[in-house]
Amino acid sequence: MNKEEAIEIVYNALLSEYSIPVSIRSMNGVNKIQYEELKKSILFLTDYYKNTDKVPKKVALAFVDISNYFFVPNLSYSKEDHELFEDYGIELSELANELFDYE
Repeated sequence: MNKEEAIEIVYNALLSEYSIPVSIRSMNGVNKIQYEELKKSILFLTDYYKNTDKVPKKVALAFVDISNYFFVPNLSYSKEDHELFEDYGIELSELANELFDYE
C-alpha cells in the first residue's frame, strides 16, 4: 500500500456513495472486509504522517463528525448491530485521534 491508495481507501470507506455510513443507512450493514481495510489504511497513514504536522484535507474531511456516522438510533437494526456500529464509530474516533495527534 502507498499513501495515495490509503487516502483513497479512507475517503471511499467514509465519504463516497459506497461508504460504510451509506451502507448502514441503506440497511445493508457493514462490510467487514471494507472496515478492516479502512482500519489498515488509517494505521498506514498514522505511521506515514507521524513526523509531520500536516495531513491532507481529503483525509481530515473523512473524519469530521466520524462518530455520528455510526450512531443510527432511528434505523431498524438489532440492539447488537446498533452496539456494533457504535463500537466501530468509537474505534474510528480513537484511530483518528492517533492519526491527528500532534506532539
